[in-house]
Amino acid sequence: MNRRETKRNRWTANITLLFVTLVWGATFSLTKGALAHISVFFFLTARFLIATVALVIGALTVPHVRHAFTKETFFAGSFLGSLLFGGYAFQTLGLATTTPAMAGFLTGLNVVMVPLLAYPVLQRAPKGRNWTGALIAVVGLALLTGVDIRAIDRGDVLVLLCSVFLALQIVFTERYAEKMNALALTTVEIAVLTVWCTLTLWLQSFSTTTGHTVISSTGSFTSTSVWVAILVCALPATAFAYFAQTFFQQSTSSTETAIIFSMEPVFAAGIGWLSFHNVLSTSGVVGCVLIFLSMWIADPSIKIRRPKMS
Repeated sequence: MNRRETKRNRWTANITLLFVTLVWGATFSLTKGALAHISVFFFLTARFLIATVALVIGALTVPHVRHAFTKETFFAGSFLGSLLFGGYAFQTLGLATTTPAMAGFLTGLNVVMVPLLAYPVLQRAPKGRNWTGALIAVVGLALLTGVDIRAIDRGDVLVLLCSVFLALQIVFTERYAEKMNALALTTVEIAVLTVWCTLTLWLQSFSTTTGHTVISSTGSFTSTSVWVAILVCALPATAFAYFAQTFFQQSTSSTETAIIFSMEPVFAAGIGWLSFHNVLSTSGVVGCVLIFLSMWIADPSIKIRRPKMS
């Protein structure tokens, strides 16, 4: 593969991952509305179950993918799915005692953890511009969320663990994506994630304190808005998003992926401002600009205009 083709592939990868991040940011308000009626793990189980079905159909439709479900793929996918579940689980537990702003900031710290973990896992040291971009992204996240890092409690520690799990998922996705079929790997990953969420939901049903919160009412369960939220989060925000991550991390680094993913709260804030007239403070605007800037510092090839090929 020549240099121009490599540059084009990286551009396509980064723009697609940026679109994935936009989709995730756009689901914030949908998810928030659905969680007013059903429990977190009921929502996650339904979301990931539908995504798994979609991925299985896709895998069975493409002939060569059927033979890609090897023992190695099942092991790698199970590991990635368990890492994702760890991220979702620790974030959910942490949100019980911390603020959404602090949770958003701490989750976003995986942008710094990824280059730290990439060296021992991938045996490749991040470039100086990657570190610079990651640190600028952290400053931007702090300004955007308006967190007070002096007030750390138990919930914050749990969300920080969430960030570690998500960072590991990004790093190991790069490691496995180079060797395995992306669709087969993603299918196993999301299927295992679904199993973990289903098990957690089942265990919750035995709890006297949380069992009654699985579904607030039958009317809520059959609500159109709830199922629209579940379907949007299941198909574009899970099935497509994680397949795209797995596929395109063959062409871009885990550090650059993490920096692009740090745009999620920026998109969420922008959509909230446009759609719901949410107020964004001056520091929040500066934070958004810094996160945008960090993305271009980490990888100057990320441009809206497609690079010309001669």
